[in-house]
Amino acid sequence: MGLWKRIQNALMPGRLDRELQQELESHREEMCADGVDERWLGQELKHREESRDIKTVVWLDCLRADVVFGLRQLGRHKLGTATAVLSLALGIGAAAATLQLIKAGFWRVMPVEKPEQLHFLRFATMNIDGKPREQDAFRTPEVKLMAAGVAGDAEMAMVGFADRQDVHFGEASRVERVSRQYVSAGFFELMGLRPEMGRLFRKEEEQPAADHRIAVIRGEYWLRRFGGEPRVIGKKIFHDGEPHVVVGVVEGDFTGTSVGNYTDLYLPMPTERPKGAQPAGRLMLRLRDGVQPAAMEQRLKALFPQVRGELSKQWAATAPKSYLEAYLNVQLKMLPAMHGMSNFHRDYRTPLTVLGLTTLLLLGLACAGVANLLLAQSTGRVREMGIRMAIGAGRLRLMQLLFVESGLLGLAGASLGLVFTLWAGPMLLRGMNPADNPVRMALATDWRLPLVGWVLALLTTVACGMLAAWRVSRVDPATAIRGEVSGKRRLGALHALLGVQIAFCVVVCFVAVLMLTTLRNLENQRLGFAVEQVLLVKTYLPQGKLEWSRWQQALERVKAAPGVQKVGLSGWPLQTGSANIGDIEIAGRRLGLGGPFTFFAAPGWLDAMAVELLEGRDFCAGGENAVVLVSEQVSREFFAGKSPIGQTVKWDGQMSRIIGVVRDLLMRDLKEETRSILYFPFGAMSQGVFSIRMNGAVREADLAARLRGMFTKEFPQLQVGLIRSQKSLIDAQLVGDRLLAAVAGFFAAVALVLAGLGIYGVFSLVVEQRRKEIAIRMAVSAGWWATARIVLRDGLGAAAVGLLGGLAGVFGAEAMMRSLVFGIVGVESTVVLPTAGVVLVAALGGLGWPLTRALRTDPALVLRSE
Repeated sequence: MGLWKRIQNALMPGRLDRELQQELESHREEMCADGVDERWLGQELKHREESRDIKTVVWLDCLRADVVFGLRQLGRHKLGTATAVLSLALGIGAAAATLQLIKAGFWRVMPVEKPEQLHFLRFATMNIDGKPREQDAFRTPEVKLMAAGVAGDAEMAMVGFADRQDVHFGEASRVERVSRQYVSAGFFELMGLRPEMGRLFRKEEEQPAADHRIAVIRGEYWLRRFGGEPRVIGKKIFHDGEPHVVVGVVEGDFTGTSVGNYTDLYLPMPTERPKGAQPAGRLMLRLRDGVQPAAMEQRLKALFPQVRGELSKQWAATAPKSYLEAYLNVQLKMLPAMHGMSNFHRDYRTPLTVLGLTTLLLLGLACAGVANLLLAQSTGRVREMGIRMAIGAGRLRLMQLLFVESGLLGLAGASLGLVFTLWAGPMLLRGMNPADNPVRMALATDWRLPLVGWVLALLTTVACGMLAAWRVSRVDPATAIRGEVSGKRRLGALHALLGVQIAFCVVVCFVAVLMLTTLRNLENQRLGFAVEQVLLVKTYLPQGKLEWSRWQQALERVKAAPGVQKVGLSGWPLQTGSANIGDIEIAGRRLGLGGPFTFFAAPGWLDAMAVELLEGRDFCAGGENAVVLVSEQVSREFFAGKSPIGQTVKWDGQMSRIIGVVRDLLMRDLKEETRSILYFPFGAMSQGVFSIRMNGAVREADLAARLRGMFTKEFPQLQVGLIRSQKSLIDAQLVGDRLLAAVAGFFAAVALVLAGLGIYGVFSLVVEQRRKEIAIRMAVSAGWWATARIVLRDGLGAAAVGLLGGLAGVFGAEAMMRSLVFGIVGVESTVVLPTAGVVLVAALGGLGWPLTRALRTDPALVLRSE
């Protein structure tokens, strides 16, 4: 008989059984016709099995039978099976979703020509705090000199920092927010990209001339916004109040170089901005064929200090020493750019690492729970296994049976887990998104994701079923058939797995409490200024500076708008992650890096932002020069806590008299230390941010539209940039912390449920196996406490061992997450005690029902049945 026919018989046993039955009936009829007693046919079952072995693939037939029996067996224990499948689904789904997110953020290769040849540069230097920090912003003069130094071996292009800006296509009432990025003219050629329609940038279009205001849009944005309309070429897109002509559409698969962002609009990076400012951006290079990255990196490391030394000659004599040292003492390194380049890698590497390790802990907890379930079920089936061995089943055959049941659990868990992944992946991505600046990534769902899920399921269930299978292989048939069970010895493995579950649960709950405490500390952080109902309107002058009198007119006009309570004007908004310093001399000390922040504020800004004036007065409404307000930290740091009123500050060569002291506030971010701040009068500026305190009756969107129209009509020289709330700036900083807190909290809740179910399953088995002992104790008048102690002693003992093991893991988790926490020093009791408390409550909850069953035992009924 052919192999394919034997495989068919193994997979469709019903047809083979009918054929065998017909064949036996035929032999019986022939013997009866010949007058032969049918008893000469022998044992029908033996002939049937021998024929089956000949006409089928034996191992495949056994596997099919095990699958059918395994499905029936799992169906008999619906609650335990459902718990195991859901546990695996949650663990595998969370792990796969986290892996999907990590792949999209860190492993996705840009769809460009020879991406392995792309690199970008980063250098370590001193930031404005006077502390070392890696940076990747290069100025155009630096790029020109470096490009000339490596000409022939590498090509370079500047890539601006992607951000979201308001644009419209000729209708100011239809403003939309898109992701914008400035790039040098050679960028598209460097990336090997071609236009899907129209053309890309030319070299001469990097000049700031008005007739070179052009733009290139992304293919996917073209299809989504214009439906693939060819007439988009030549259309004007208004950005920063200026029209830019769309000259081309870049290939649709390319989403940009910034991970976590899809760039919709590309503008040519000018070689020089108005007023001589030097544009900054990331520096990307493509190595020529045959050029080794290590050799090029060494070459650039030697070249970059020389370039900076040459450029610093123009200003080195007048700059503070700390400025010059920070500018010249740089350490350059070259990094691969095939996966893109942005702050996403820096900002989310640690949170995603913690998230990944937490999901692995949850998966381990689920594995321990499934192992407990399988072990408990195998312990309850000892008699069945003894009978199977007594009639000829080998130990390997019994192990295969349990492995098949484990595999069925794994496949069910993986399939449900993949459905969970389709929801969890986008959910995690949404958790990272500020409302006005969403993280955008391609969460690809290809064939590898199901494969990863099934591999995880296979490894998980094999690991979980191995202990049960090993225990079954050691069964003594005679002892098993008699039903003799050595209780404590048989429950030792269950207790050990239970301790592992509780230890994992402690670590997961500790991470959750740590992140929830951090989020609470950040949300309760004292900022020193108003946040709610504050709208920020950024305005600027494309060329030159606007006189203070015109800024004052705009300030009064905004103040008169309906829905506006108070208005302030400043150079830039608070809590944007940036700050400004200058060449400051105060109390006889000349300060550069690490010195006070400088800030420009108009009269009334303190009142509008609810910044408390502690001493002295605010700036005069008519405008004034040579005066300065200082924060209270200035008094402590430079004047020994005494009043600084009347003292002077020298800034960029100009003396200013201190007229007031204001309450400290956090300027850059929520986690910064208190810094000294100098407030200078807002005067003739090219940029200003209106801080508007709204009343509760006005909608933010309505006021924003009204103000945008007012500026366009009454102050056409001022261009309106982004309009956003002060609260959105705060929320943007809390994205990562809220993501970790939400996901860790959810995982902790699931871990507690799984730990409780694990304790319930184990001690339900304890009560069942020690039912006779409990009945005898109750029959001899043992009190309820003596009966309860049987369950509580082992249950609380396992919980205590798990708590101790988990607390050991707590120190490792705290060390790993030290950079993510805020307001927590070390392993504090305020974090550890709630963790131990909730885990102990979950353990007692799991013990509740088994303890109740033990106390409700009827001694007469149990002993009569025995």
